[in-house]
Amino acid sequence: MLDNMCQSCGMPMNGLDQRGGNLPDNRYCVYCTDEAGELKPYKTVLNGMAAFMAKSEDIPIEKALAKSEAYMTHLPAWRDSRD
Repeated sequence: MLDNMCQSCGMPMNGLDQRGGNLPDNRYCVYCTDEAGELKPYKTVLNGMAAFMAKSEDIPIEKALAKSEAYMTHLPAWRDSRD
């Protein structure tokens, strides 16, 4: 995975302000981390991604949840563990 892609959600991180905690080497974006730059729990990230997808694609939240979960299983942060 590219260094400028969030390893939790796949979002491009083109600026320091898009990296969790404004940490230049953080592998996760501001949406997938808390204020300190620590990765949020899987369910929190999943629900946030699904809400964004439901709104941006104008689909029901149930469908967005299923699509988000399927997508996230391929990302490094969640490939082996979804705790």
